[in-house]
Amino acid sequence: MMENSQDVWGIKNCDSRFIYTNRAFFDFFNLPQGFDVIGRRDDELPTCIAEFSLITQKLEREVIKSGQKITLIKTHFFGREQKLQPYLYETFPLHNKRKKCIGTVFYGRKLAIISLPHYVDKLTATLLLEPPSNLFTQSELRIVFYLLRTMSAKEIGKKLARSHRTIENRIRILYQ
Repeated sequence: MMENSQDVWGIKNCDSRFIYTNRAFFDFFNLPQGFDVIGRRDDELPTCIAEFSLITQKLEREVIKSGQKITLIKTHFFGREQKLQPYLYETFPLHNKRKKCIGTVFYGRKLAIISLPHYVDKLTATLLLEPPSNLFTQSELRIVFYLLRTMSAKEIGKKLARSHRTIENRIRILYQ
């Protein structure tokens, strides 16, 4: 199943070393033809995931320890065309017949949906948001919009002609 899948599949041992990857893994990370991943860790690969290897290893240790899967949404430049794409990435514990965890199985697939921050970075003017209900006011939605752009309360205050303390209070209320 893994070998013929167009989604990324792989298996690692408890030391975070690759035991298996399918062909889609090579395309996904744009690895050179004939590159041998078996026995290597993420940081030993010539890919974008090398810089995140410590985080990946920590998550794999959590999966092994807890026996529970971890699901992430990652956005990187993937594939032969190097497009910025969001992917669903799941890591599962791998158990032997005696129910001892002997490693992890990972799976990744392209997401069909795009998050709002994906579009926000591409906007130069404004983004109009209509409240889906009475949950947020127009003013609160403006603050949320600027928060998505990772602006500080001081920066948001300048944009909305309000004091940063007013914005901080509104943000606190939004989180409550």
